[in-house]
Amino acid sequence: MEDFLHQQLQLQQRQPGTEKETAALPADYDVLTDKLRIIFRRYAFQPAAVCAYLAIIAIDLHHVRSNLMQRLLFQDKEDFAQGLPL
Repeated sequence: MEDFLHQQLQLQQRQPGTEKETAALPADYDVLTDKLRIIFRRYAFQPAAVCAYLAIIAIDLHHVRSNLMQRLLFQDKEDFAQGLPL
């Protein structure tokens, strides 16, 4: 697991440029989640499984938070007004 996380860190550091260029794409999250699930299953009942599980949860929470922020910040004002109770 340490090797996998170290490789991911190296990949992020190798990417040049601005934050927009280094931001992870949704496909990157899918690949990362799939690899963490493999680690979770392979090392069942070991500390590595717990770390992988917590990382999966953190990724899921990040997705939920980013979706909520996109709705809050980029939703049309008309749509927002329709959602408010009278």
